[in-house]
Amino acid sequence: MSAADTKKRPRARILRSKSGCRTCRIRKVKCDERHPACGKCASTGRTCEWFAPESPPVVQETSIERRRVLPLVDATILERRSFDFFSSRTVRDLAWLFDSDLWEFTILQLSQSEKALRHAAVALSSLQEAEETYGMPISKDRAGDVRHRFAARHYNLAIHYLSEGMCAGAENARLTTLVTCLVFIHIELLRGRYEESLTHLRSGLQILEGGKAASSGNNDELEDEILKAFQKLDLQAAHFGEPTPRPRLVLDEADRTTPGGSSLPPFTSISEAKDQCDILMSKNFHFIASCVEQTPQERAQNEQQLVARQAELTDLHHVYLNALFKLANSQAELSPKDRRGAMMLRAHLIASSIHLAACLAPNSNILFDQHLAGFKDIVALAESLISDFSTPTSSPETPGRKIITKERMPTFLTDWGVVLPLYFVAIKCRDSPTRHAALNALDSWRHREGFWDSALAHKIASQVVKMEEVGILGSGAVKIYDDVDGDVGNEPRSYLGTSTRSSSGKKKKAVAVPEPVEADELPGQVRIGNTFVQISEDQQHITVTLTRKLWNGGEGEIQPGVAQDDEEGWVTENYQLTL
Repeated sequence: MSAADTKKRPRARILRSKSGCRTCRIRKVKCDERHPACGKCASTGRTCEWFAPESPPVVQETSIERRRVLPLVDATILERRSFDFFSSRTVRDLAWLFDSDLWEFTILQLSQSEKALRHAAVALSSLQEAEETYGMPISKDRAGDVRHRFAARHYNLAIHYLSEGMCAGAENARLTTLVTCLVFIHIELLRGRYEESLTHLRSGLQILEGGKAASSGNNDELEDEILKAFQKLDLQAAHFGEPTPRPRLVLDEADRTTPGGSSLPPFTSISEAKDQCDILMSKNFHFIASCVEQTPQERAQNEQQLVARQAELTDLHHVYLNALFKLANSQAELSPKDRRGAMMLRAHLIASSIHLAACLAPNSNILFDQHLAGFKDIVALAESLISDFSTPTSSPETPGRKIITKERMPTFLTDWGVVLPLYFVAIKCRDSPTRHAALNALDSWRHREGFWDSALAHKIASQVVKMEEVGILGSGAVKIYDDVDGDVGNEPRSYLGTSTRSSSGKKKKAVAVPEPVEADELPGQVRIGNTFVQISEDQQHITVTLTRKLWNGGEGEIQPGVAQDDEEGWVTENYQLTL
């Protein structure tokens, strides 16, 4: 035997069974695994002890089984067609940039077993398909359209079955009610019925605020997803039907979960960034609302606390923008969807930070002029996001041959996208090329983002631009009556909501600019401050209530010039536009 053969070889690794009895494993002898007593223990008179059998990992069953969507059995051909549209188009549009199991899985699956939700889904998809054929104009109830009538019939059936299930105390009635309520909100939005949408939103919020159902942890997780969906709509609805943009539900959550500036960890995904940015913007809305609702005297009294809070929120905006930039430029390449999500979030954060910077200024309309770079960034981001859909992409069909395709632009989103920041630029930026670029971007993509209708936002913003740049009398708006002005120097409490002021019985004349002026030369008295829009009951007209600062030159007449010693005043005017 050679020297090499005599070298000590490594000991072979012996795989021992892990299912032998405990006694044999302690003694390190082979166990024949005979039950109830193995041969080794029986022959030696030892007590044969066994380990408790290893339990397989406990897989908690969710309250809704994940399975493929099956065709509806007890449905008409039209109902099946509408439900197919819902499952293939509507839920994907609603989820859009931020994948949502709630829409793409939970609601889709529940709608196959819950009659109320199924009829609501059929109604919603029928309305979306109808509006798409019209080119996504301003949403309204079109009683003459057969698909709108079809949707109305199924909407009524959904309400009937939902009431029936609630009265009967059906299993999961609470969760079914909440998700059906979400669909109801979107049905009313596609019909242009904002008050009804807000009513459904408030009902859902009341159910959520009433406490969680005594259910399993899985239902708790599902209810958290539903809560998040209501929070998103709550943020959007903050601009509708109230004097100031104040979310109803999110602030307490925001106070608990929003980290401080330097403690913010890097975003690990676009979805995480979206959730945190929503919370930050909720805080921002609440702060701006508190500033608007305070009188000038109250602001002066609380100036130190307000300025400190403004600085804190400003710092958070910068930190979030930096974290978002790092995520978008990380080594891991973002998908096209995530890249668009990052652009959208940046646009919202920039708009939110500009709004925050102006909220404590004595004349915020003038201060907006200092943020032209931010306004331009918002428009550039929105244009880039929209052009992503317009750019043809090539996909392989056969070897050596490619087919050029163009991605379909979604028409109905549940989350906000570009409408709010573009609308903000159009009405608050007085640089004419920039605000007109925002209007063009709004008009280039006709769609709806929850409560925000791009066609309606474009119409209102275009009117505001005309009133400022062409002049009130040359804008084409019909003035329907003069409101009674308040005390001189008393700022009206209004922000896309009802204007409130004490009445002095004193009228002020509206200032008209007879000739077009350059945007950067717009005098303060023609700059529109706050805007509130009310749609008529017949959905034929909208009334635009706007406020503008005026200056009293001394003889009770409104002077177009601005002198430093002049007294500031406010005028509220109402104009009617045809839908």
